[in-house]
Amino acid sequence: IWKITKHGLECVGVLQGHRRGVWSVCFSTREKIVLSASGDGDIKLWNLKDFSCIQTFEGHAQPVYKAVFISNDRQILSCDQKGLVRLWDVSKPTVGSGGIESTDDSVGSRVFEAHEGRIWSLVLTPDESGFFTGGEDETLCYFQDVTQQMLEEHAKKQEDFIQTRQRLDNLIEQKQYAAALRLSVKLDQPKRALDLLENLIFVDDDDLAGPKYPRRRARVVDRIVPALNGLLTKQSDTDDGASSESLVQRLLTYLVNWNTRARTSLIAQCVLSWLLTSWTPEQLIQWPGFARTVESLLPYTTRHYQRISRLEEQLAVLDYLCELANEHQVLESINNSFKEEAAGGGLEPNVVDLNLSMEVTEAID
Repeated sequence: IWKITKHGLECVGVLQGHRRGVWSVCFSTREKIVLSASGDGDIKLWNLKDFSCIQTFEGHAQPVYKAVFISNDRQILSCDQKGLVRLWDVSKPTVGSGGIESTDDSVGSRVFEAHEGRIWSLVLTPDESGFFTGGEDETLCYFQDVTQQMLEEHAKKQEDFIQTRQRLDNLIEQKQYAAALRLSVKLDQPKRALDLLENLIFVDDDDLAGPKYPRRRARVVDRIVPALNGLLTKQSDTDDGASSESLVQRLLTYLVNWNTRARTSLIAQCVLSWLLTSWTPEQLIQWPGFARTVESLLPYTTRHYQRISRLEEQLAVLDYLCELANEHQVLESINNSFKEEAAGGGLEPNVVDLNLSMEVTEAID
């Protein structure tokens, strides 16, 4: 490091640490720090107060020919012999071997492929909105910084997402289930779609009364059919016209996941029943990945069928036991009546007990 004086150049310090020749040096405009790039593939930050190494950036596998500060010295751009440009974040150091702070390839840099071969030059635009590179492949490349545009797009997406979620809540509150389900699937929110379908299945019949939901004891699958049919038609002028087939295909991926759990298998089977009756086999076969979807559905569907069959058998036994219990209550009531009559002198209690006990035994058998 040289100092310019009236009498010429005066060496004020030496920066030692690179293992091979230094190709590039860049001074910070905000701090007393200097940046160096070397043929050993390392980039180093140096403190000009005591000429010590502050931080080492490791990641280039080839000699580094140029390194410059950008973003108010919070980031570093570097280029190497392999034709790669790396963007480093100065604020993300890690402690390397020997206690020296270093930044490795996986933590601190993003890589851009610029040229086939060495990059001899890297120059920033005056407003730092981009940079140019020139390589031995006889080409010039321009890279534009689109960070601000991406941040604005992300903020707009977040705002749109919040507004759409509020609209979804309003549709559910207004019992516009078809529009709500279509919006849930379009937003790729399987949990909201599942909650909506569960509410439709387990809601009282009186709450479903309306032109699309007649006041009657409907089958389970019939409760959700009007809402599912909403996926096939545009619901409003504000609808973006999402493809009905794409929405149903997305719903199919949801039900594959729902079918893996006993608690949500009823919803999955109801949606599957509607899907198989609304689309022809020829149409379903043309859907991407439909064969793999069927393979995923079969084992769990078989398991659910076996579970329901066992429950039906147990229910039949339970019905029989309840019927016997009712008969026993009737016989016990008759027994009490005869006892009262016998107590009044009309019959002998022992005879009454014997006869009723025999009847109960025969009924149980």
